[in-house]
Amino acid sequence: MKTDWNTPVRFVESARLVMGSIDLDPASNELAQETVHAARFYTADGELQSWSGNIFINPPYDRQINLFAAKLLASDFDQAVFISNSKCDTKWWQMLARQAGAICFVAGRIKSNGSKNSPTCGHTFMYFGANASGFITEFAKYGWCVRCNEATA
Repeated sequence: MKTDWNTPVRFVESARLVMGSIDLDPASNELAQETVHAARFYTADGELQSWSGNIFINPPYDRQINLFAAKLLASDFDQAVFISNSKCDTKWWQMLARQAGAICFVAGRIKSNGSKNSPTCGHTFMYFGANASGFITEFAKYGWCVRCNEATA
C-alpha cells in the first residue's frame, strides 16, 4: 500500500507563509522537494534524525505516523505544520492536538500531487509555534480552523 502523499503546492506555500521558511521536511522524497524546497529533508528514517527550525511534515500514513508525531513533540523546533489524515480517534492524533496551537479541518479531501486516487478520509493541518493567529488567518481558506487551548486530560 502506498503511504507517500505529496502535498499540493498551495498548502506548502501557506505553511511557508505562516512560518517564514521551511527548514526541515523530515518525511520527504525527491519529488516532494520540487514543491517543498526545504533547506534540509530526509528520505528515510526521518523519525530517527535530529529535528529543528521550522518543520513541514506530511508523514507516512501508516503505522509509522505515531513515531513521527512523538518525534515532533520531543523535538526542539521553532514552528511546525503537521498534515495528517483526520483520524481524531487515534492516540497519535489526540497527542498532537493537545499540544497544537491551532488546527485546520480541511473542507473536502486533499488529492495529492500526481495521484489518480482520492483519499479515503479528510485531512487536518496542525500548527505548533507562536503564530497560531497567522496560521488561522492563512489556513481558513481551506476549512474550519480553531485555536487550541491549554492541554487537557
